[in-house]
Amino acid sequence: MVDNKAKQQTGISRLWEQRVGLFEWAKGQEGNNRLGSILLLAVSLMVCWLAWRAYQADNLGFDIKSFWDWMELLVVPVVLVVAAWWLRKSLKETEQEIANKNREEDRAIAIDRQHQFNLEAYLDRMTDLLLEEGLRESQKGDEVRSIARSRTLAALRSLDGRRKGLLVQFLHESRLTEAEPAVELNGADLTQAILQGAILQGVNLQRVYLEGADLSKADLGKANLSQADMRSANLTQADLSEADLTGAKLTQADLTGAKLTQADLTGADLTGADMFAANLTQADLTQAELTQAQLTRADLRATKIENNTQMDDKWRLVWSILNDPASARDLSGADLSWASLYTADLRGADLTGANLRSADLRGADLRGAKLDGADVRFVKLDGPDLDGADLRGAAH
Repeated sequence: MVDNKAKQQTGISRLWEQRVGLFEWAKGQEGNNRLGSILLLAVSLMVCWLAWRAYQADNLGFDIKSFWDWMELLVVPVVLVVAAWWLRKSLKETEQEIANKNREEDRAIAIDRQHQFNLEAYLDRMTDLLLEEGLRESQKGDEVRSIARSRTLAALRSLDGRRKGLLVQFLHESRLTEAEPAVELNGADLTQAILQGAILQGVNLQRVYLEGADLSKADLGKANLSQADMRSANLTQADLSEADLTGAKLTQADLTGAKLTQADLTGADLTGADMFAANLTQADLTQAELTQAQLTRADLRATKIENNTQMDDKWRLVWSILNDPASARDLSGADLSWASLYTADLRGADLTGANLRSADLRGADLRGAKLDGADVRFVKLDGPDLDGADLRGAAH
């Protein structure tokens, strides 16, 4: 009797273990869409088979039910099955999205930490070269300069834009990037560097890659940026006065409000650049490429432009009015909209039908000018001399 009881308990234990094992297996298989579909199909087939057997037995009243009665009976279960499947699928997709987002965040944090580690390691090594190897006082050709340059170029390739900017400012503040730099940066990768508002007067960035860099409001006065690649760079309100930009690539660059007084832009490529309200007084644009450049409200007074300077006819005309004054100039029908004609000599000019919309005519001499039919809407006219000017029919 005792043996039978022990056997029963053993059997129950084994059965329980099998049940727990089956439960763990089912739990491990959760989320398997293919298996879920097979089980759902099996259950559906079983229900259909039971319904068919009951119908054959003819003891449940199936023979008196119409098609619509069957539809009422089946719609609710079908809707519940579909809703359960959709809910499970949505939950799985949501969980997957959260997991992917967490992985991306973890990856971004890891990359950011690596960038910070790389910058700190670079600063430590450069500090050693400054304090122990006399990098700042070294001469051209000294081994310490070669080591510093190699470390700098390698570090820049492993940094993000913000830390690239910090590295450049460290070098400049350490007086290592002046006219005769202890650390030459030509060929350095400064793409996407963030140098917004940086004070880099006289910095030597010759032949560096600054594509897409943020140099807005930066002080680059007297900087050497010759042959630098600054395509699509943000130079909004940057100070580039007296800077060397010979041969620089500035295609699609944003130079809105930039100060370029006395800057050397000989041979620079400014194709498609936005130079709205840029100050180009006394800048040298010899052989520069300005095709499709936006010179809206740009100050072109005393700007050096020659026949080999490529620029749109509209802006060449504006430059000519400012720098090659001629009395009674024929400007009838000319497009001078948004032009900066500040203090321009337009005495006796024929501006009949000209488009002067939003032009800056402050301080311009318009005595005796013909403005019949000209569009002068939104024109800046603070203090122009209009003595004897013909404004009949002018749109204003």
